Amino acid sequence: MYCVSRFNAKALEIGKNPNSLLNIGLDILGIGSASSNNYYVQIFTSDKDARPWEMVIDNQLSQARPKEYVGYLAKSRTEYYSIVPVTKMEIKGKPGNILAGSIGFEFRDAQGRSVAAVSFINRGMVFLGKSSAEERFLLANACTALLLQDVIE
Repeated sequence: MYCVSRFNAKALEIGKNPNSLLNIGLDILGIGSASSNNYYVQIFTSDKDARPWEMVIDNQLSQARPKEYVGYLAKSRTEYYSIVPVTKMEIKGKPGNILAGSIGFEFRDAQGRSVAAVSFINRGMVFLGKSSAEERFLLANACTALLLQDVIE
């Protein structure tokens, strides 16, 4: 796993191909264009696979507009997860909204199903859905990377 934190993505080009899925997505979505608090991660899931999974999160935008923000963990146009801020939590057994920002992230598969989540409250916690060992390994690494981004700074 390789990580870069707190960078401005205005002039960012990830990898050798400026027309890669991730670079085009960054341009179209405007991710990082106004923020200097971006987080980029590469996750290698096997020795045989030369292409890593890539994750990009704009921490500033995800806190400023948590209901609209979407980050991505992607390997190709068909292999990806959307990452959305968590803005609700259970308080004394009842669901409730937090006042501002988010308390973590939820990972959703291409069909929009929740497959994992990471909470930043207290020391952090990771929640993994039932899936294959390979998918759980990928999502556990992505969640761990999100928990460790403050340490990486």
